[in-house]
Amino acid sequence: MSTVGQLVRAGGKGILSTTTTASVFAALETMAHYDVGALVVLEDGKVVGLFTERDYARKVTLRGRSSRDCTVGELMGEAVMVGPERTIQDALAMMASRGRRVRYLVVTDGTQPLGLVSIGDVVKSQMEDQQHLIETYGTKAARTRYAKALTRQDAGDGDGDDDDLDDLIAGNEVDVFNAHIERWLHAVHAKRPIL
Repeated sequence: MSTVGQLVRAGGKGILSTTTTASVFAALETMAHYDVGALVVLEDGKVVGLFTERDYARKVTLRGRSSRDCTVGELMGEAVMVGPERTIQDALAMMASRGRRVRYLVVTDGTQPLGLVSIGDVVKSQMEDQQHLIETYGTKAARTRYAKALTRQDAGDGDGDDDDLDDLIAGNEVDVFNAHIERWLHAVHAKRPIL
């Protein structure tokens, strides 16, 4: 299972930050330049908050204020921090916990910020982990179920042959078997009957 530390290293953006005294406009320019939705707010190298697009939308735009006249420190929210060893599951649980619902976690080693992960990063990583599990373990289980279904079908079709799993995957029939498996997996994924 992946960790948030691995996710930060894979993202490669490092720590994108601003300060409490920076104008909201300057912070938005940085966010637009790097195509990110949040910046970690640092003072003397320490994490003091988080500034997000949502902060801007709710605390500047909706209140009729100007992004050039507001500082990040006036609008920033709390930074929720997590250690790099925490799993993706842990991160998702923290983000979705009642009363907290956050979209970003600051990954820190306790003294230094290492990076920022978004809920999109976490969900994407979880999907990749699940895909890996399906490819690694699901295919073997699917082949076993399919072979058993074929064996049951052959045993009851009245044609007198006694095909079983060993006969099915022997010799050149492996390619035929794999083609049947691919068709079966596609049909299962599409939730259609197997023809």
